[in-house]
Amino acid sequence: MRGSEIRTNALTISIFFHRSSNGVQPPWGRGFASVGRAQYEAIVENLAGRKIAVTGATGFLGRYVVTALQKRGAIPIGVVRNPDRVPELHAAGVELRRADLGDLAALEKSFEGCDAIASVAAMISIGSMYSLRKEQRAAYIQTNVGGIERVMNAAATCGIRRVVHVSSANVYRDRTPPVREDSPLHHLDEGGLLTNNYSISKAAAEDRARQLATEQDLDLTILRPTGIYGANDLNFMRWVRLLLRPPITLWPAGTHLQLVHGADVAEALLLCLEKDHSIGEAYNVCGGAESLWDFARAWKLAGGPRARVLIPIPVPLPPLLENQKILEDLGWQPRDTVVCLRETFAETEDPK
Repeated sequence: MRGSEIRTNALTISIFFHRSSNGVQPPWGRGFASVGRAQYEAIVENLAGRKIAVTGATGFLGRYVVTALQKRGAIPIGVVRNPDRVPELHAAGVELRRADLGDLAALEKSFEGCDAIASVAAMISIGSMYSLRKEQRAAYIQTNVGGIERVMNAAATCGIRRVVHVSSANVYRDRTPPVREDSPLHHLDEGGLLTNNYSISKAAAEDRARQLATEQDLDLTILRPTGIYGANDLNFMRWVRLLLRPPITLWPAGTHLQLVHGADVAEALLLCLEKDHSIGEAYNVCGGAESLWDFARAWKLAGGPRARVLIPIPVPLPPLLENQKILEDLGWQPRDTVVCLRETFAETEDPK
């Protein structure tokens, strides 16, 4: 294999390119982690005209990936369970093909004719993450681990090679900052109240992706984003709106979640596709040292509805992840929070 492995927030992204039909190895088909990053030449792959299958294209992050691919001149192919879920994709000219992560044959059919695969689908549910019921753990493993296994097997069957797998920063077992890409990950035999099914299943999915990439000679890169926010986010952004709506509200102080905008995660994914020295690497994808208090200030500056008085509640949580690697390797940078929030408000269907 020529790639390490990587894991999404609530999503999983995998990208692969066809082997060269003339037998000449393409630029992304070079060494794996065995080749030091400093030894690579700056090879940039033009995505214009490439067909990229995107699993989970109708989801929150998936839509950002589709948009980013279109801006690069690529041709996104949405591989989704329900093609009718987001009519806007049809209106934007995106071809949608029906397939479920549990159906290998449907995935193989959906990947036909594509040059790459972006797998942005995974299971996450706040209500079941910390469940101690065995069937809940089994459901996460079946969807997240079995899902990426079928995606990669289908890619190999279709002759697709390049893989960018979006994992999650939740895969890390050691939460002592700074957490770098070589920090220990969760493993399947963990249990107890302080572990959650999503984190463990995502870590196991990374491990399985690496194994399959090695066995099937696929070029793998892994992204580990932190909490993702953006337009039409039904989780984090909804709670922020509810908390900041009253004239007076409590708000955490000293809390650093290193949030990252969905469009910035999509940009990181495309940079991996375009730069072959990302093969065999894993990257943390996160914001900087801004606290949630800073986020509330940016929210107001961006024009969002906000309480007139914030009462600070000390919740000390220092920045956890280090993102120096992706900054240096790929030249990726998280954008200013005010800019991201203005963009989010403009794109949200119901900003109030």
